Amino acid sequence: MSKKYSRLLACLIYLCCLSQSHGFVSAAVYSLTNVTDTLEGDSCSRIYAVKKIATPPVIDGVIGPDEWREAHPMEDIVLHWEKQKGQATLFKSSYDRKFFYFLFEATDSQTVTWPAIEQELDVIWEDRVELFFGCDPHFHKYYCLEIDALGRYLGNSGSIGQKIDVSWECKNCTFIGKTTASGYVVEGSIPLSTLLEMGVFTDGKPMITGVYRADFRETGNPKEPEMHWMSWVKSHSPTPNFHIPSSTGCFIFE
Repeated sequence: MSKKYSRLLACLIYLCCLSQSHGFVSAAVYSLTNVTDTLEGDSCSRIYAVKKIATPPVIDGVIGPDEWREAHPMEDIVLHWEKQKGQATLFKSSYDRKFFYFLFEATDSQTVTWPAIEQELDVIWEDRVELFFGCDPHFHKYYCLEIDALGRYLGNSGSIGQKIDVSWECKNCTFIGKTTASGYVVEGSIPLSTLLEMGVFTDGKPMITGVYRADFRETGNPKEPEMHWMSWVKSHSPTPNFHIPSSTGCFIFE
């Protein structure tokens, strides 16, 4: 059996089990008809189901008692390239007729932030969470959101093997981050119209998505932090690299 169809079989089994355990048969059937094309680019090694909701969460950096209750948890954002166990990261997402919503709750014993940033690129020296969206399975075009613990973000777009464009801005998006006693929380909303315009959410196909975290430690030099790279999917790279298709999975919308 080829690698492509081995992955397809694994995805089919996963979706069928997911549909039975969570009661969203329609999502599983809907996705099975579209996931094969995405597999061609090696971007569907893992699948996450985005929950449709009636009442949207309040995007304020505070986790309300019930606002994320229906969303499926993703808790396996880990240090694939290190032997040590990383600090816990919880991700959830949901959507309604207008917006895609997401939550990161990061346990962090030392949250690295700059009191002020002079330019968006300064975010790369801070603790942050990241979402990547691919327009196609081969990353001919993709978009990145890198959001720090205070909700400040660096938006960029790229094409695999080409220079990254850091001038891209996420249109009408909202990101709020707040530090907590145990780490930090980031909540966000992205209009579905923005995702459509980007070309990452279209034709009822799975959305090619990467979920990541940069967990830093201070060293005395703000531009030389100790870096630990965490991801939902381990890319094929022997060292941490998120800017390649194999670092992503598929988001399906129930």
